[in-house]
Amino acid sequence: TEVAPGQTRGRYHTMKRIKKSLSIAKQSVLERTNNRENTQESEDVAHRAQQCDDASFHLRKITKCIQKEAMTIGVSIQDGNMLADAFIDWSQKTKEDPELSVLGGVLNKVGEFQVAHEDLRAKLNATLTNDVGDALRSLAKTELAAAKEQKMKYDRMRLSYDATLSEEANLKKAKGIKPQKIQEAEDESARMRAEFSRVGKDTRHLLFDAQYVAEFTTIERMCDYLEAYHAFFQKGLRWLAQMLPDINEYRLYIDRRKEELEQESKVRQTMVLSPQILAGPKQKTFGETLEVITQRDGTPIPKFISKAFAYIRTKALREEGIFRVSGTKREVLDLKNRIDEGQDVDLDTIMDPHVVTGMVKMFLRELQPEPLLTYDRYQDFINIAEIEDTSLKVAELRKAIDSLPVPNKALLRELMELCQLVASYPETKMGAANLATVIGPNILMPPEDDEGSIVDDIALANMVVTSMIQHVDRIFTGGKGTPTPSPKPTPPPGARPAPAPSTTSAPPPKPAPVPNSNPFPTSSPPPNPKPAPSPAS
Repeated sequence: TEVAPGQTRGRYHTMKRIKKSLSIAKQSVLERTNNRENTQESEDVAHRAQQCDDASFHLRKITKCIQKEAMTIGVSIQDGNMLADAFIDWSQKTKEDPELSVLGGVLNKVGEFQVAHEDLRAKLNATLTNDVGDALRSLAKTELAAAKEQKMKYDRMRLSYDATLSEEANLKKAKGIKPQKIQEAEDESARMRAEFSRVGKDTRHLLFDAQYVAEFTTIERMCDYLEAYHAFFQKGLRWLAQMLPDINEYRLYIDRRKEELEQESKVRQTMVLSPQILAGPKQKTFGETLEVITQRDGTPIPKFISKAFAYIRTKALREEGIFRVSGTKREVLDLKNRIDEGQDVDLDTIMDPHVVTGMVKMFLRELQPEPLLTYDRYQDFINIAEIEDTSLKVAELRKAIDSLPVPNKALLRELMELCQLVASYPETKMGAANLATVIGPNILMPPEDDEGSIVDDIALANMVVTSMIQHVDRIFTGGKGTPTPSPKPTPPPGARPAPAPSTTSAPPPKPAPVPNSNPFPTSSPPPNPKPAPSPAS
């Protein structure tokens, strides 16, 4: 179309761009409706682009399943640790009775083995999440995403080039077109051809690289996946194989004692244990209500919890697996009993930080008459976890937390601030999600008449606790002012500076060894069990 008299050059170029856009849109519609064949895209580019799209789709599916499985395993590990606690609790009850010392020894061995087993499962879970799931997720978000973006750029250039060729062909078919205009169309087609060739070359190279990076990375991560399970089963089998002699000795002990009892005509059909009435502690702390404890202490949160948090800030921020690794059950129970007796415990004398964190988790788990986040607000928190908008989620969390009793809200804030601080230290290898997995089940529980929902809601419960840790400053704004940074531990002389804070999760430390003790009484010939295996062996 010739420019009419009086029209500006700017209007001419505007109309030209509009016409070009319409031509590109027309080409795209014709290709999608199969009314025109795509003659410019090479089969190699189309094939490699489809391979990258397939890889991206399956990687997203796999990483989502790994994440879901990790959350399920986290719940199972929590249940396994509770089972270990049950074994060890019973062993503690029987250790003082000589007649039941063998029973106590067996229960203690099984409990310690269960703890070691759950630690090994936690390590497997962390390996699958960090070394496999995170690596595959990163691949989908980087190399494959870049390849997809380049392919979109290639498609835009291809449509533009095809539209330019169509415009040139139409001009040559039309009558009365000036040669100058045809020459301009040919020059534009030549320019677009060179540009399309350059973009096509870049696209082929990028798709080729992305395809093989996806292949090699996936194969390597699948090898890591299988090796992680191999290490898990191999170590577990080695532990059990080393414990078989002890199992056999225990069975021989039972047979020998049965023969002795039969010879003495003292075979008992049943055993009735008389209940013992034990004197209660001077003051109850574990299994008590927060309101009673804080009123008695005259502090916003229990005094011993404040001491425990201060201890963790100064001595445990470089401890790998803090809050996840279980402290020695005996030491945790001893610390609990001393607190319940009203003793002013000096936590600085405790060498193992996991004992202190285990005591904190036990206190939270045994709160009465309901957990820290209360039964009334359980469903509210579960619903909040499904909110995708971060600002809205934070606002709803603030509203739900504001409705909690004052002592609950104060303790929750201190706990979340501590978790955020722990997550900022890479040495702990405990990110916000990992902390939520081990802390969440102790503070957010369904009512007792709805315990079946805990399995269905565990993923959402962990998500909402993760959000509390990540956004604690925003959630509690206006509560008691801007949070004061917690003191960081002073590194020992000559130590290298700590690396920058990170929330990266990593595999847990090696499980605690199964103790080796001979619990058999001297009243009958004791078997001679071999030493129990050490998880480190």
